[in-house]
Amino acid sequence: MRRVGIIAALSMVFVALGATAAKAGPHYVAPAGDPVCTVNEATDTVSCTGTEIAGVGNNNAEATLVVNASATLLCHNPGNDNIVEPHTVNFTKTASTGQIEPKNGRLIVPAVSTTATLTPTPTCPNPNWRAEITDVTITSFTYTLTLGGEVFFTTSGP
Repeated sequence: MRRVGIIAALSMVFVALGATAAKAGPHYVAPAGDPVCTVNEATDTVSCTGTEIAGVGNNNAEATLVVNASATLLCHNPGNDNIVEPHTVNFTKTASTGQIEPKNGRLIVPAVSTTATLTPTPTCPNPNWRAEITDVTITSFTYTLTLGGEVFFTTSGP
């Protein structure tokens, strides 16, 4: 009977040590969690929330947001202002936090956002035509949070 008690006690010690070890690595500081990204179609902007991570040691981090979009380019003939050769232009916008250095084993990752603007405006085939960008659409985005050069979290959307 005594052996069963000793085995049970040792089992509880190992379980407790395992639970402690599980929290030793990088983890979100409550109430922070995975960053959440939203698309605002009215402003053609993708915004991702910040977060806080503990247990990172001396590892730096960086959050990067890549937005893919398309826009319609209209070319206006200056003589009669008719639209000539409308076509779609695909482009990418990128935003980054830059390198984030830890303080006391913690990282505060700021929010990241970017607006899908096509600048400079592409030119029309005829330099006398006036270019106009319309109908910007965000086709996809990818948010990646790297920690010590390794991907810690990633999400993407339409």
